[in-house]
Amino acid sequence: MVSALLTGVSLALALPSTSRARLERVVARAPDGDASRRGSRVSPAVVAALSAAVGSAVLVGGLLGLVVGAVAGVIVLRVVSRLEPADVRRRRAELEAALPGAVDLVGACLSVGRPPGLSVQAVARAVGGPLGAELEVIASRLALGADPVTVWHESAWVEPLAPLCRTMARSIETGAPMAEGLHRLADDLRRRERANAEQRAASVGVRAAAPLGLCFLPAFLLIGIVPTIVGAFSAMSWG
Repeated sequence: MVSALLTGVSLALALPSTSRARLERVVARAPDGDASRRGSRVSPAVVAALSAAVGSAVLVGGLLGLVVGAVAGVIVLRVVSRLEPADVRRRRAELEAALPGAVDLVGACLSVGRPPGLSVQAVARAVGGPLGAELEVIASRLALGADPVTVWHESAWVEPLAPLCRTMARSIETGAPMAEGLHRLADDLRRRERANAEQRAASVGVRAAAPLGLCFLPAFLLIGIVPTIVGAFSAMSWG
């Protein structure tokens, strides 16, 4: 009972609400002076793992309880770390789908001589959606005169945007042509997306095999196994 209660509480903590996720986005964009406070925050996955470990250890008890608790903590940590709210997962998918085209558009704007900040702002208004909102934040910071390298490095915390941010920061630091680097990046992102789509399509058959097997299992037992057992018992001599 204690283990189940602690596990339920840990899962509730591990799955952030929409308001909590929005708060974390705002905090993540805070100035570097708040970095120490952000870094001291305990991860919900760690809280879930500790709760599961303590609950399992108390429930089982003794030395075996310590072993079971350690194993349960590791398992819960790995599982909860991979959990993702549906809205976050949907938003990430939208970002990844729109990113290659947006990168190409930024490169096209740079090719005709527009400054990076104005190029990003124009593309942000053109693409809209979650990606447009993220690019609008970057463009606003650039328009306010923030250091471009710092802006791009700090914006790389949004995982789907990381390739774009790293490419822009590297081009500014090294003086490499931005437009060419962005066009190459767009091609790489499209190839990666095609490879991921092919991998997902190939895994559909594997994921469908288990449910189909469960559907055919009763028929297999009734047609193949049960008659064999009945026949074997019928052929036995009881006399």
